[in-house]
Amino acid sequence: MSALSKLPKNPQDWARIAQQHSVADSSIHDLADLNSGSQVETKQFLLLRAVWKGRRALEFRNDCKDHDWISRDVLKKATSYLEGTFAMVQYYQRLSIQPRQKPSDEEIDLSSPKVAFSPRVTRSQAARRYQGSTSRPETPSRPPKEDMSIDEHFGNLDLDSDTSSLNSDPLGSLSYHSPLSGEVGKQCQSIEDEQIGAWTLYRKPFVVKASATKVYEARVDGLLRVKDRTCAIVEVKPFIRYGSEKTLDRIRMQETAQMAAWIAQDPPVLKNPNTKFRRLLVSQDHGEVYLIIATFDYQYVEYICALGTGSRGKGSTHSFLEMREYGPFEVKSPEQMEQLGIILLGASIQGGL
Repeated sequence: MSALSKLPKNPQDWARIAQQHSVADSSIHDLADLNSGSQVETKQFLLLRAVWKGRRALEFRNDCKDHDWISRDVLKKATSYLEGTFAMVQYYQRLSIQPRQKPSDEEIDLSSPKVAFSPRVTRSQAARRYQGSTSRPETPSRPPKEDMSIDEHFGNLDLDSDTSSLNSDPLGSLSYHSPLSGEVGKQCQSIEDEQIGAWTLYRKPFVVKASATKVYEARVDGLLRVKDRTCAIVEVKPFIRYGSEKTLDRIRMQETAQMAAWIAQDPPVLKNPNTKFRRLLVSQDHGEVYLIIATFDYQYVEYICALGTGSRGKGSTHSFLEMREYGPFEVKSPEQMEQLGIILLGASIQGGL
């Protein structure tokens, strides 16, 4: 990890950088005065009120135990599944033959930008747009993905659009499920191990709104979902995040926008005022996988959802989205992939963190 990030690592860093950019007392829901462009800019990132902390892959195990992100019993089940011959193959075969509705056009649309900010339109801006509406702008052609540079990959973030390893623990046994056959197999649509969350390549859009006005939309590269509930999101990049400071910060800013939009669209239910919420983002950068654990409280939910006074918090009332990045897990390392497999299967069984 040679590249060093310039993004804030704690609230004090955020306050200093936010003061430099004159956004310390601003809100993400007030974007009228911000310049739009082709990427998530520093001001827009700062208004998402996020801080980033990088951690090594091997540190995930102890942190997972300390914070009880995935229960010990679930990790035992996950390890047992992965130790069984063809266990995961059997699971996905069963999952694949379940009848499901035909995916919508929205689910298979691959052309939409990842993040699209929608600055508030003033009356004068609306008038100018109306006057120029008689001419049709030309849509530039998009180069093949494999020929795109790093800048061009991030150019897809159109901001001017309206549109020791875990398995060393003592493990309990998990009963083996033989394949269903005959009439029973045809009739039974739901058995125990089919309740595990399904990973999908659906590029789901998440939207941040201020009242009925869309502030921005973020799309992800995949999901973990149980029924209709999103339990984790997936992001994929064809290059290494630590290749340069610029690349690292751009990836992190985009992932922040995606996580914040997910929270805004699917806010957690408040059961206790002091509850700390967690969400998982799985990010693969070429041959490296990172697990990003987002932690936040309900005050942050109020801010990002523009609820009450939380949306206009100032000074000490600021609440932050903490993004902990664990990695890299190297895809060429059998040991690291075994550990990652247990973690992801555990998250699938548990239904997120």
